[in-house]
Order: sequence, then C-alpha cells, then structure tokens
Amino acid sequence: MASGKPTAGDGVDAAKLTTIKRDDGSEQVAYDGHALYYFVKDTSAGATTGQGVDGFGAPWWVVAPSGSAITTAAGTGGASTSPSDDSGYSY
Repeated sequence: MASGKPTAGDGVDAAKLTTIKRDDGSEQVAYDGHALYYFVKDTSAGATTGQGVDGFGAPWWVVAPSGSAITTAAGTGGASTSPSDDSGYSY
C-alpha cells in the first residue's frame, strides 16, 4: 500500500515511479507501469531471497533501475519451486 508520493532511490528514474489504483481502491507503488511487491523473507536492504520464486502461477523477479526484470537466479538464499500461491509476496 502506498501513502503519499513514492521516492526514487539512487539509479531509479523518478518519472517511472508512480502509484496505481487497485481494485479495492487502495494505492500501490508501480515502476514503469508494473506493480511492485516485496518478499516477506527479504528483511534487509539488498536482500533477494524471493528472486525467481514461483508463486501465483509464474516466477517473480527483481526489477532493475531501468525497469527491466533481472531474471537470473539469486546468488544467495534459495528460491522455492513450490507451486503454492503462498509465495511470500505482498504489496
């Protein structure tokens, strides 16, 4: 959920960082038109434990500051291959 205008970090194109309105009326942060989510097991800055996790019918990837998906496996932390929709992702 977004509250206020999102702030761009280093290397992020601030013009691509927006919010979108969800079906329930809440606002969600988006980058280049794509809704952003976080992985609940990533508990520190730079953590990528959720990289490549299969959830909700597809793998999930980290987004580069350019807005493109980084689709290589994470160097640390393992990715789950469980088909469960309990993927650990949230907004």
